[in-house]
Amino acid sequence: MPHAALADRGEVSLAGSLGAALPVGVTAELSGRYGLTDFSAVTAQVGALGDVRDAWGAAQVGVVVLFDVVAWVPEFSVLTGLASNGSTVRPVGTVTVGVRRFVSMDVSLGGYVSLRATGRELAGVAGLTVSRLFD
Repeated sequence: MPHAALADRGEVSLAGSLGAALPVGVTAELSGRYGLTDFSAVTAQVGALGDVRDAWGAAQVGVVVLFDVVAWVPEFSVLTGLASNGSTVRPVGTVTVGVRRFVSMDVSLGGYVSLRATGRELAGVAGLTVSRLFD
């Protein structure tokens, strides 16, 4: 285990996430991130949110504010983009609070909770993520 977290400045990371959404549903997402400073990054993600009635694909971009102080890294992000179920396109916005823990110098595991608005519908999402840093 590393003794301190890695600064995000100039770092590129790729992550995969799986989560559960309320009302009943699941999420799967892939994201990429570039560290602008030790405390901020830009991110882009594509993913899917589905339930027993409907499935939506989404693409979003946004900013991340993080507190890279120790091996546990709390984060807050805001993303916006578009979602589609194949016949309808809607704006989508997501606010996320999470924490990552570095398990090696370039891999982190994390958990998060999000509030996602797709058009007029709200979904609460909780999930787990695995991230890999690339220098």
